[in-house]
Amino acid sequence: MERLGFTLIESIILVILIILGLLSFFYIIWYRYKILKLGKSENRTDQIRKRILKTIKFALGQSRMPEEKVHGILHMFIFYGFLVVSIRTLTLFISGVIGNPEFHLPLLGHNQILGKIYALLKDIFEILVIIGVVGAAYRRVVIRERRFGKKMFEPLMILFAIFLLMITDLIIDGSYYIAGGKASVIFTPFGHLSKLIISLLGFAPGNGLSTLYHISLWIHLITILLFLNYLPMGKHFHIITAIPNVFLSNLEPSGKIHKIENLEEIDENTILGAQSIQDLTWKEYLDLYTCTECGRCIVDCPTDVTEKPLSQKDLNLQLKKHLYQVAPKLVIEKEPDDLFKKIFIKVNEIKSKIFKGKSEATGQTDNENKELFLAGDIISRDTIWACTNCGYCEHRCPVFIENVPRIIEMRRHLVLMQGDFPQELNATFRGLERNNNPWNIGYMKRGEWAKELGVPLLSENQNVEYLFFVGCMGSFDSKYINATKALAKILKEAGVSFAILGPEENCCGDPARRLGNEYLAQMQIEANLETMNNYKVKKIITNCPHCYHILAFEYPDFGAKFEVYHATEILEILIKENKLKPNIPIPSTISLHDSCFLARHHRIYKEPREIINNIPGLVFKEPKNNKYWTFCCGAGGGRMWLEEKEPRINHKRFQEFKSLNVDIIATVCPFCFTMLSDAVADNKLSDSISVMDLMQLIEKSLKKEENS
Repeated sequence: MERLGFTLIESIILVILIILGLLSFFYIIWYRYKILKLGKSENRTDQIRKRILKTIKFALGQSRMPEEKVHGILHMFIFYGFLVVSIRTLTLFISGVIGNPEFHLPLLGHNQILGKIYALLKDIFEILVIIGVVGAAYRRVVIRERRFGKKMFEPLMILFAIFLLMITDLIIDGSYYIAGGKASVIFTPFGHLSKLIISLLGFAPGNGLSTLYHISLWIHLITILLFLNYLPMGKHFHIITAIPNVFLSNLEPSGKIHKIENLEEIDENTILGAQSIQDLTWKEYLDLYTCTECGRCIVDCPTDVTEKPLSQKDLNLQLKKHLYQVAPKLVIEKEPDDLFKKIFIKVNEIKSKIFKGKSEATGQTDNENKELFLAGDIISRDTIWACTNCGYCEHRCPVFIENVPRIIEMRRHLVLMQGDFPQELNATFRGLERNNNPWNIGYMKRGEWAKELGVPLLSENQNVEYLFFVGCMGSFDSKYINATKALAKILKEAGVSFAILGPEENCCGDPARRLGNEYLAQMQIEANLETMNNYKVKKIITNCPHCYHILAFEYPDFGAKFEVYHATEILEILIKENKLKPNIPIPSTISLHDSCFLARHHRIYKEPREIINNIPGLVFKEPKNNKYWTFCCGAGGGRMWLEEKEPRINHKRFQEFKSLNVDIIATVCPFCFTMLSDAVADNKLSDSISVMDLMQLIEKSLKKEENS
């Protein structure tokens, strides 16, 4: 057998390279850790059991990847291949250091059962990784999907490195096998593939086989060390940070906005919201580290596909670029006697010479260490105000990057600290302040719709089971009031005991809160809670997903202790219990638009479909984007009260329904109802397509024949 093990000189060189590589790697990681410490504190180590289970399911189990059937599975090939082959990589390093090519880790010898199993798995996964790499390269070079952008060099370089690692390992195995070594690969069917590769290359014992083995092993080991050090420098840092990021991800209900505590006691020196990069939390920094620029967040993001200035992928890149630029200076200021101070200063001097005093992130001259504001200097205001808070980006991200909270924080700073917000919001905030609704309609008119129906006020009858929280749209919007009336009639028909607050009901606080006006939102929340507590409210029904969300998941931060139900949840139960019997046929084709704040944020999408299935005569057609993956109507995140440039999000959504050739588009949200009604009208199709709230459909099917 030819000598295949490393010589003493080679082993010494390898040890030196390993030491240098690891020192470099740990220095970079330590520096990244220093940056994380600059962020605001945040507790992300509670509920350990839930975090472990989430990590197993989403990080190790890769459960979000198969959402892209082919390409998601190809990524899983690469991910699991890396995990399996890492054992082999460790073995090669140790065998190179000790100069013994037959070295194996405990229990993984060529004549041990675990060794045989591992050898088979390794070879299978190396082939799968090669398939995954080729597939990924094909997507970028040939298909060129929009979400990847125009950057080609870095991803292709990484893919080539991964491909090189797999091929060189196969060559190492094949050359060792032909040379007569006891490589574990001889116990696998793929051992013959390795042998075939070597044979095709024209190598045989005594004919350069040892040279091929050594070159392949050196290429493999050096590639690993270079790959390891490059990871923290580019977007593939997620290979290291993804699992921690999932473990440390948000466990709060989806879409929940955190409360600013003791807002009334904050002094004039306190900064509210995110003014600078230092006002983001360490977890938000980790999110920036973890973004791999895969673009999943923008595939069906309503703002990105309608060419608005907000792209969550680009926002991540802008923030990360700015963070890396200012980090050396901030680290030095925080720890002036730190070991890395001189290095940081030198790096800054070099960067200053390269960019000639210009900020790479903004293109502005650094005037006397001028602090750059996130909103305005780093991220444009138009970008910040474009978000609909639909949550698509966060639910699509395989590593659970949280995008919406930092947008809300930047909005908060603009509104609360600078008084800077779109002009049209002046009227919205004024209406909320004066009359507790965005249109500034007299608050005493809030319950007028109920008088003709005999719906009691809670002040008149407190002995009821439910408070029907109507919301601003349900109380004041001239078209949507019909859906409110329909729900009231349905509840009465089913014998549900309920009442409304009428003029005592304030706006739930969702619009003000999502538009960054936390002062105003908390005033409304506190006022509603005081009223509800006075009446000892225990259960609430609402037909507005935005009211449902804030009442159920954000009011508890203010001390609320009541149960909240969306109307579809209650009505589905009533139908199952035969307390509601829709029996008048509605011979129509129908499709359903799922609300983001029901279907995506809170997984309420089965109930509306069950209700539709119980209305005779309806032929249901599912839109392309449905249920959990619904497409936003464009009104969330306070966008209901902001102007939108063409192309419009509601028009984009309407095109899906138009292609289905349906008679009715059903909604379960007043915002969605309004946006889709406008889209139908704008397309001049009001005579052929009706937009109806699900409550209206149920009421129509309950009507007696002579009144229908």
